[in-house]
Parts: sequence; structure tokens; C-alpha cells
Amino acid sequence: MKKNNRLYRSAAAAAVLSMLGSMCGLMPVQAAAPQYYADLDGNGTINACDLSVMKTMIANGQSVPAADVDADGKTTVEDAVMLQEYLLAKRSGFPAGSTMPELPTRYWAIEAAGDNGWEESTNEGFEGAAYWNFANEIGSSLTFTVDVPAAGNYQLVFRYANGGSADDNRTCQISVNGADESLKLDFPHTGNWVKWDTSDVVMTLKAGKNTIHVSAVGSGGGPNLDYLDLIPTDAPAAALQKAPKPGALRMENLDRGVIAANAGNGILVSWRILGEDDENTRFELYKNGQTPPIYTGTVSDASSFLDASGTTGDWYTVDVYQGDTCTEFACGATKLYNKDSSGGYLDLLFDPPADMTMPDGTTCSYTVNDCSVGDIDGDGQYEIFVKWDPSNSHDNADAGYTGNVFIDCWRLDGTKVWRIDLGRNIRAGAHYTQFMVYDFDGDNCAEMICKTSDATVDGTGKVIGNANADYRDSTPMKLRDGSYAPSGRILSGPEYLTLFDGKTGAALDTTDYVPGRGTVGDWGDTWGNRVDRFTGCVAYLGGSGETASAVFGRGYYTRSTVTAWDVRNKKLVMRWAYDTGTNASTPGYGDGNHHILAADCDGDGKQEVVVGSAVVDDNGKLLYTTGLAHGDAIHIGDFDPTNPGLEIFQCLEDEKHPNGKAIGFGTILRAAGTGKVLFRETAGGDTGRCICDNMIAGNAGAEMAGSHNEVLYDAVTHQQLKDSNGVGMIYSSNGGKNTTNPSVTKWGENSLVYWDGDLERESLDRCMVDAYGKGRLFTGSGVTYNNYTKSNACLTCDLFGDWREEMIFRLSEGSGIRIYTTTYTTEYGIVSLMHNPQYRVQVAAQNNGYNQPPHLDYFIGTGFPIPKNPAIYTE
Repeated sequence: MKKNNRLYRSAAAAAVLSMLGSMCGLMPVQAAAPQYYADLDGNGTINACDLSVMKTMIANGQSVPAADVDADGKTTVEDAVMLQEYLLAKRSGFPAGSTMPELPTRYWAIEAAGDNGWEESTNEGFEGAAYWNFANEIGSSLTFTVDVPAAGNYQLVFRYANGGSADDNRTCQISVNGADESLKLDFPHTGNWVKWDTSDVVMTLKAGKNTIHVSAVGSGGGPNLDYLDLIPTDAPAAALQKAPKPGALRMENLDRGVIAANAGNGILVSWRILGEDDENTRFELYKNGQTPPIYTGTVSDASSFLDASGTTGDWYTVDVYQGDTCTEFACGATKLYNKDSSGGYLDLLFDPPADMTMPDGTTCSYTVNDCSVGDIDGDGQYEIFVKWDPSNSHDNADAGYTGNVFIDCWRLDGTKVWRIDLGRNIRAGAHYTQFMVYDFDGDNCAEMICKTSDATVDGTGKVIGNANADYRDSTPMKLRDGSYAPSGRILSGPEYLTLFDGKTGAALDTTDYVPGRGTVGDWGDTWGNRVDRFTGCVAYLGGSGETASAVFGRGYYTRSTVTAWDVRNKKLVMRWAYDTGTNASTPGYGDGNHHILAADCDGDGKQEVVVGSAVVDDNGKLLYTTGLAHGDAIHIGDFDPTNPGLEIFQCLEDEKHPNGKAIGFGTILRAAGTGKVLFRETAGGDTGRCICDNMIAGNAGAEMAGSHNEVLYDAVTHQQLKDSNGVGMIYSSNGGKNTTNPSVTKWGENSLVYWDGDLERESLDRCMVDAYGKGRLFTGSGVTYNNYTKSNACLTCDLFGDWREEMIFRLSEGSGIRIYTTTYTTEYGIVSLMHNPQYRVQVAAQNNGYNQPPHLDYFIGTGFPIPKNPAIYTE
């Protein structure tokens, strides 16, 4: 930095300074960019002319970095005083230093290449000619083309405004030069659209031209962007991750789930193929730590091996390779060395809640009921969530007090993590408590969300609301046998929805349940049956780049509602609410089931909520309804491979719709995206059950049947199937041998499971598994089923091991569970079903209402190609 000492050090410096200040005040500000603080005319010398320029700037309200000599971020009188002191030799330097930092190279957003957005100047405060407004959609983007003199790290500083929702960071994916790897950058809320801020990140650029792609991650789009500044820096570049495939959904970061099961004729070892594995992934299986491996396979091979010489004294590990590099070493097998029928099993013994006494002096005890799974600590292994049902739990139609509902979390090693007591103000029964377990905020740790009330106690012992409140109705009501009992219903008091931490059971956030009960009579009766018909599911409503949402419903016989919730910063944020209201002529009114399920019905990459006959779009608007009212069962999958997209098979309960329209009971197969009727059969009474999936090899698609006549139809031709003798086939539900298909011995159309080694799915009813052409494959002993006539397991899902499903039943004496895994071998290598987004969210929703089996969103069957890896990613 140069200075004119001869001028500044003279005895008459003050007078000279005053004179020169007046003269220089007439001079224009120089265009040259200053290199030194206070060198405002850019001539390389600090003198009285610079002070004059500064005074003029202050008078005009102008500010430049070179004038900010006191480093307070603005140009004020204090800067002029400091410069004057410097010129009078009263100080030797400035707080800001001497040399100006290198000025950034600026690129205006409106000059970048935009995709799905527009140039706008509505909101003031921008510095360019205008700013770029991203469309409120995932993938709306800007691509800057920049030119830098040298390869190295650069600070990317984006000036932006975000006046949207306070909890929406308008996150964008930032990538350079079209690379597969990228990073996410938040643009936090700025308060309103006229308040601007900056968000920055350090990335590596090459010398010369580079492209910087900014793509909105969420459905709210990106922020309003003013400009991008590039500043060379020695700071390290931010970590990059491989960008997900277009449309990919974020899934759990699972481990290999290696298991070893006692097959009777050896030990069957199996493990997961994950959704991000590729043709370079291979597996080596080791026995007792000895080399060489006893099995080597790729993703094209079965991820299981029967060690015919194996015994329950052996132990197994799997190494995973990517090419020649071992990426996962010695993944140990969980042992299921107990044997029953065609399944190895593992028992988990629990401590039931203590018996409870009701206000009328009656008592209840507890047994295990519905279960769910979630990875609470990010280690890639599922924990088991267990709902305890009291012996006096009731259907909504029945009166009577019930005991409290408890929900536990248990590890697979039998360790209890926590217990939540939903309290006296949550009634027990299949329709009251739907608990959704999932990683809702993308931190790789599962949370749980369910309905709560005053006196709920979380997993840390903290009480929600009023610990002493008791809203149970004691009004006597007539029972079905003619006797009377206290109502026991809860038709007053607050209703909450609570987000619980999966690791601790702590209540993270509690909000009002939406909608509240309001007027009881608005839901179809005045005595409290239909007002408390609750449903729940998990759905990827935002599609790629967004976490899953929790969806909770209320009502389906008449008024039908579902409300979607997101988790942001450990808080529940309502995404949207759908409500038909009380007018019977409103589309969707009365068109719900006892359960809701998620699926991408219209193929837009975002999941819809299938309420029953009605489907609610990902935006909370009605997509369509068939208008065929209420049903007790529904199946969603690719049942007809010749028909684009998914299909929905549903049974119907009503002869007439609440709006007066004739329904006629029966079953319907429809196109999931449009509601187009593909097959329809009426009946003479309530069709209470139905079944649909690929159960028989050799057909063009799935098979389907309804309980009204048990006729087994082809889901592609819609014709009744015939056996080898030309006799029409039925799906028996008479408790005995099916006379036309003696290999199927079913009692009810309840569920399905992938159990043996082929690509067809087996029938699961109570604790029995049957397969077409093979008969009874499995009968569980020492276990029983849940939920009355629904006769379902606690949970069925691909819990661990290869792609075949596990079955979780409660032990007959009720104080624990038994996890069964198949001991059949298979020749097929298929990605873990839990990395199929539709299947995974339907597993999460399995406990809601009348439990339905989870379905894949693709067709698998003998003679059909093995599906490609799903469009998913993990972080």
C-alpha cells in the first residue's frame, strides 16, 4: 500500500487535507477496482481524494467493500473519521487490514439456463435486473456456466430469498460439470420474499469453463435466486455423494441381514441383495471363519446357500465385494436354529404389562398383537415394535371399558428398549391405534407416530397433557346379548398426534389430531362407533428427494378424511388435509375401507393414498373414486402385466351407497391410476374378504377370488381358471379339501407370503401356508394369530435374509413372539423386498385397521424376467 508521506506528515496537514477534500469532492469515482482498503478511486494511493469520495458516498447512502475500513459491514461516518485519522497520522492502519480480498466473479441467475421456472422482478431487494423463480416442483433447476482462471476450490455464494414456509429450507442438489456426485445445500427461510441472504458451499472447479447445476430437491422448488459469486479459497471442498437415479426414492440403509436357519437337512444361510447393488457386487460365504469360502455368488445368483453338512454348532459370515474390493467384511449371521415345520425360528420373550382393573371392577390381562419394524439407531438392523392388546379390547360397535394400550420397542437380541403407555384415554381395539414406524426425517433412524391423548406416558416416563384426566364414558349401553355395560368409549377430551423418538421412546412433538371428532353424529351414528374409525399409512407423497410422510385417517363409512404429516426438525408439520365433509353427494363420501395403503397409482413418481374405492392424489386432492362405497379388503400391485401400471382388487360390503346408488356387493379389479373397471362381479351379500396375487405358475398374470363365491379368476383374462381336468377352480374357504383343487386347503382369504423357492406367492391363513400344486407347506406350532376373523400374523415382511418373507406370530401363551424364516432353497437372486418402496410402506401400514399383506409394485412369476433394481438410494 502506498501513501504520500510528504503530504500527510506536514505540520499543515489538516489545512491541506481540508482544501484537497473540497477539490476532490468534484471528482468522479474511478472505475478501476481498488486493491486496497480506502483506495476508493483505484489509483493505488490513499489520499484526500479518497476521503472526499467516501464523504460523497456516505451522503448518497452508497456503500462499497473498500470503504468499510472499520470492518463492520457498512460504510458510515465512522469509516470517514477513521480514514481522516489515518491521513493525519493518528493511526497506522485499519481494522479491515490493508489489501482488499479478491473480488468475487458474479453470475446473474437470470442469465443461467433455467428449466421449469421463470425470470421475475416482483419482490424487491434483488441486485440484478431480475431474479430467477424456481417452479414449485422437484427437479426445477438452473445451470450456471462459469469460467475460472485456475483449477482449485471455489466458494460458491448464492444470494437468495426464501419467504415460503419457515420450516422449508428449499434444499437444492448442487453438482458440477454433470458429475454423478453432488451435494445438498439448504437455503433457509429468510422471513419473507423481499429479505435476501446468502448460502454458500466450497466445491472444486477445473480451469476454464464449468457448469454448476442447481436442482430443487423438494416439491416446494428452490429459492428465488439473485446471483452466484465465485471466490477462490484454500478451504476444503464439501463432501459429495453419488446423485440418486432420476425419480429414486430414499430408503433405509440396511445391512446384509445375514441369517442361518436350521433346515433339518443342514443350515440354510441367506442374506440381502440391496437395491444399490450392481453387477459388480459379489458375495463370499464363510463357515466357522475358515477359508476358502463355501459359496461365492453375484446378484444374479441366489443370495442363499444350503450347507448340507452344517450343524447348529457352526457359525457363518458373509464378505461383500465390489469388484476386487471388500466393502463389507465378516457380516455375521443371526441364528434361527430352532426348527418347526418348514421354518427355522427365533423366539423373543417379553414382559407383558401388568393386569389392569377397570372402573367397574373388571380386570384385563395382556397379549402381543400387531407388530411393526424400524431401524431405530441406523445400524442397518430392524428393531421390533410391539403393540400390547388387553383382553377386554373391543370393536368400535361394542360397549365396555378397555385396558390401556402399550407399545414396546425390542431388539432382535431380546433387549427391551422402551415402553409407551397410551393411557386410559385411548381405547383398545383394531380400529383405534394405528402406529406408523418409519424414518420420517431422513436421519437413518426410525420414528413412531400415533394417536395419543391426555395421560399418555412416553418411553422416558414423561406424561403428555393432563396426567389425571379420564374421559371414559360410564353411560350404560346395551350389549349384543341384551345385557348392559358402561359405554367405555372416549367421546370427549383432547385428541393428539405424537411423534416419538425411535431410540428412546421420548415424545418429540405433539399436536392436535386432524380432524378432531367434532360432532359425533357427523360420522354416521350418534353413539361413537363410526367417529372413532381410524386408519394410517406411510407414503412418499413428495417423490424423489423427499422423505416419506405419515398419513392418518378418520372415518370411511360416510364422512371420509385423511391428513398427511411430514417430520421437519423433529416437529410434525401438516402437509395437507383431505375431507369429504358430510354431504353424501360429495365424490369420495362413504368410499373408504378399514385401512389405507400407499402406491404410485398414476405413475408420476409420487405415491397416492388408496382410501378404498377412492384414491387421494399425492397433493391431497381426490384423484378419482369408483363410487362403490366401503370394503373390508384390498390388494394393490401389478396383477396384470399386460395392462400399464398397477391394478387394485377390492371386495365390497354394501348393497347400496350412502348416497342411494346401487352397489351390489361383490368384487372389482380396476386400473389403479384411473379407476377404469377391468373386472366386476356383483354378489348377493357382503363380500367380506378377497385375495389377489400370482399364486399359480403358467398364467398370464395374477389370480383373484372373492369370498362370496370363491371362484378363482385369471386377473388378465378375467375368466375362471380350470384345472387339468377342465373343472373350474375355486379358492376354498370351507375348512376342508377343495374338491376341484385339492392341493389348496384354505379356510379363509386372509394373507399371502413368499415362502418356498419359486416365484409364486403362497396363501397364508391363520398359522398355515399352502401352495398350489404342493398343498400344506407350513403349520406353526406353539403360536397363534391375531384379530378375530382376520386371523393374521403379528407381521409378515422380508425382515432379514434373502427375498423370501418372514412371519411373526405371537406365542400361544401371549407373552412373546416367534419369528419364522423359510428353510426352502431357491435359485433366484432378487433385491430385498424392503428396498421396494411400495412394499416397504405397505409393511409399515400393515397394522392399520384390517391388516392387509404388502404387495410389490412389479410382477414376479415363473417364466417372467427377474425385475431390475428399484429406483432407490440410501444415504
